[in-house]
Amino acid sequence: MTRWNVVVTVAREGAEDLVHRLDHSPITIGGSATSDIVLSGPHVSRTHATVTVSAGHLVYRDRSSNGSFVNGQRVDERVVQAGDVVTIPPYRLSFTLNVDEAQATQPLPDSEIAHAVPVTPVLAPATAAPAGSPFQIRLTKAPGDLQGRTYSFDADLVERLPIIVGRAADAHMCLELQSVSRRHASLAPLTDGRWQISDGGSRNGIAVNGTKVGAAVLKDGDEISFGPDLIAVFQQRRTPNVDTAVGEGLVVTHRRSALHGAVMVIGISGRVDGYNYAEFREQVNQLIDAGNHLLILDFERCVYCDHVGLSVVLSAKTTLDKQRGGLCLIGVDAKLRDGLSLLRLDTLLAVEADEGAAVRRLVR
Repeated sequence: MTRWNVVVTVAREGAEDLVHRLDHSPITIGGSATSDIVLSGPHVSRTHATVTVSAGHLVYRDRSSNGSFVNGQRVDERVVQAGDVVTIPPYRLSFTLNVDEAQATQPLPDSEIAHAVPVTPVLAPATAAPAGSPFQIRLTKAPGDLQGRTYSFDADLVERLPIIVGRAADAHMCLELQSVSRRHASLAPLTDGRWQISDGGSRNGIAVNGTKVGAAVLKDGDEISFGPDLIAVFQQRRTPNVDTAVGEGLVVTHRRSALHGAVMVIGISGRVDGYNYAEFREQVNQLIDAGNHLLILDFERCVYCDHVGLSVVLSAKTTLDKQRGGLCLIGVDAKLRDGLSLLRLDTLLAVEADEGAAVRRLVR
């Protein structure tokens, strides 16, 4: 008879780790007393998430209003693997599936299997750190002798991922202040060489350029706040083609339109598909959450966008419509137009020839 179990480790700042061993599926996580993993807090829903054993994988599904984060990235559904960290503030959870022999696992309904395929982790493999990864964090506001201190992370950083920022003595960037949590935040590399910062369930949170975030992709010159007493500047020299290259990987950039300051132009380079659509969605949602209600999506450098990528676009439009905002596409080639037509999105999504025409549509 096949034997298997799921080990769930729950960590919280200032408390001992709790380890649960469960041998059934699905596993329920939430504030309800009947949950398999009971969590408490203002950000925890009664049924916050479920974890299902399927085809030898652990499929995590968020069911909450406040969301779940895997390796700092908000997700709706994700195959979680060894080393992945699920954050439900202020908790951090990790999952391990132990199997004694090949098992016939509980299958997912047919309609859900397509969404449960393993996706590329946000973290790049430590043995293949992308070029341009080294960076510095310089403290521009800090008490005492911390003021002006610079922390550099260079070629040896591949041996110590993710990079931990906090009060703990073993943190890579140790900040000995009571307003800083022991493991306040972490930084992990994305596959294109950029870095993503994630809140570690800290007491005072993090902010990027004045906006409080759970996670954010950093660029050179971004200002990071670690609670009320520390402000730092992220500095990273990038190779010249990182932000403009057209390739297989996804690169999302954004800028204010020079034609109208209320319009944000989002550039999509490379591919958008089932492996990286969650990153695309997260970055678009972050811009909307920051108060940008007029968006132009520029697909000129996008070499491929499948139906899940277009579902992100449609979801963004729906959100913006509710906020009395607007969204317009430019740089759409014949292949993408065919995709819009095939999915019957050509009547729902506005497409213009250039930025000027898109701005006029949005601000009329």
